[in-house]
Amino acid sequence: TVEVIIKTNGIVALVELAASGTDGQKEEAAGALGKLAYNADTSELVLALVKAGSIEPLVELARSGTDGQKERAAWALAKLARRGNQVAFVKRGIEPLVALARSGTDEQKEHAAWTLGNLAQNADNQAAIVKAGGIEPLVELATSGTDGQKQQVIWLLRFLACNGDKQEAIARAGGVEPLVALAMSGTDEQRQCAAAALLNLANNADNQESIVKAGGIEPLVVLATSGTNGQKERAAWVLGNLANDADTVEVIIK
Repeated sequence: TVEVIIKTNGIVALVELAASGTDGQKEEAAGALGKLAYNADTSELVLALVKAGSIEPLVELARSGTDGQKERAAWALAKLARRGNQVAFVKRGIEPLVALARSGTDEQKEHAAWTLGNLAQNADNQAAIVKAGGIEPLVELATSGTDGQKQQVIWLLRFLACNGDKQEAIARAGGVEPLVALAMSGTDEQRQCAAAALLNLANNADNQESIVKAGGIEPLVVLATSGTNGQKERAAWVLGNLANDADTVEVIIK
């Protein structure tokens, strides 16, 4: 059905409604574009959505639409970003998504974090997220957000933590403490993603010290002892990085 809609220029009509329809039409068109991206079974079909000009009106709705439009637009952008068309977002999409992560409704924050997590698999987009001031609101969501927000954010922080300067930015914003807390008492998926993020952060000597000071050894040992296979692997890897310091070795042993 997605392919038929695209071939019959249905996508063009939806893009036009998202750009210049009534408020209700814009919201429904944004939702329809998201559903098309979600149900598209090939990257080529998603690319057709991008080439039809869907990004621009969705970004504008995420920036200045009604609450309903922002929520639908952020959700649609997440679906479009999941197929690797991230570069199309860099110039205009990241800033409004960071704004939604900072001050949107709960649903907008979760969808924005989800979209940013898809975009963060691209190095240029990682830099754009940091430049837009994205680290602080993401750390805040990891600290006090809903379970859904936390899950999306730690997935995103895992990618950002792959890079040295971004590792430092996450630590400066207080990102180590909520990751340790989620490794200790989050859901299974949150624990595994938190351990993966801590693994990347632990490549930095200063962050290794921060992880220890935040009480990270105990939850990592618990995960390495009784976690799932994925949790055990990541926790053991983090502990191995932390064991480069003699004082930390003593803490791990005790």
